[in-house]
Amino acid sequence: MTLQTRTAVVTEAHRRYDVEAIPNDLMPRDDSGAVGVLLRPAFHAETLLRYEPRTRTITMSAYARSLWYLVAELCNPAPTTKERLVEKYRGVTAPPPAIEIWSETAAIGTGAAAIDGGLVAAFRRAEAEGGPRHGVDGISLRGFCFEGGDESRFEAWSPTFDSEAHRFVHLLYRCARESLRSDEVEQRLEELHGYLGLGLPWKVVSETPLVIRIFGSLSASDEPELRRALDGLPRTEPVVLDLSRLAGMGSLLHPVWRSWLQERDNVLWVVGDDIARHLDSIGVSAGARHPDLASALRELR
Repeated sequence: MTLQTRTAVVTEAHRRYDVEAIPNDLMPRDDSGAVGVLLRPAFHAETLLRYEPRTRTITMSAYARSLWYLVAELCNPAPTTKERLVEKYRGVTAPPPAIEIWSETAAIGTGAAAIDGGLVAAFRRAEAEGGPRHGVDGISLRGFCFEGGDESRFEAWSPTFDSEAHRFVHLLYRCARESLRSDEVEQRLEELHGYLGLGLPWKVVSETPLVIRIFGSLSASDEPELRRALDGLPRTEPVVLDLSRLAGMGSLLHPVWRSWLQERDNVLWVVGDDIARHLDSIGVSAGARHPDLASALRELR
């Protein structure tokens, strides 16, 4: 199914950041039988992953931007007397604020076919596990499962990789990654990758030509994996490194890049504004940088 979009008017419940308002926006009212998770990352938009056993479909529904940040922007001082009078006598009333919602639904892909049978059992294990429910930054989770008209829930905060809550969420994440195809879903999964501790944010986009996307953020803790990944790239063929979705990088990684580039002159870089200063420090020439992937690929032809 193609991406569906709509808007929701921001209500008082949204302004209070009442968490119940979020699934009301993102999940159908008649979703009996579904199992899924609401994800609320600290610095990105709220997102809901939902699997429907009857139709064997996976859905990602999400705000196009963070509701938390939108609410913060709306907490402006009350209008002045002058502003109220202008509104009154000119008959101009600003429309109520709204937030865009998008969703994509698809039958689960062949790579995810073995996952769906274990989702409810994985939910039950996560529900029984316990663990931290609140924290600073990180990601807050609410798992849910509808059976026989009743809803069960569990809550968790930034679950560790070896926890049952993480295993449950990772199953849904893999279903979405294997089955959903829109750019919006791909980018949202990349944003969630770091919150879920899924390893080096590295994706082989194409093998011929070789295109690698690095997304999210890179920190000093990624150094061992980054070194192994870079050393595994072929030396004799061009490599395109797409950093357009890389929001930040620890400066302690700059020597890793410099060392890797010493014996290479066949690397093209796709660079956004967020990462340009890092390439300046690493020593990447302006001629090797491109504003988008299409530009880099044209140079290879």
